[in-house]
Amino acid sequence: MKIKFNLNGRDVEAEIQPGELLLEALRGLGCWSVKHGCETGE
Repeated sequence: MKIKFNLNGRDVEAEIQPGELLLEALRGLGCWSVKHGCETGE
């Protein structure tokens, strides 16, 4: 699925796979400041 959003002030378009976590998608875009939590996805 292709999504478009604003990330840190810039427009971004990304291809997201079914079941992919937001954390994985953001890190794939180079946003490494996103922290991994408790592994429950909540």
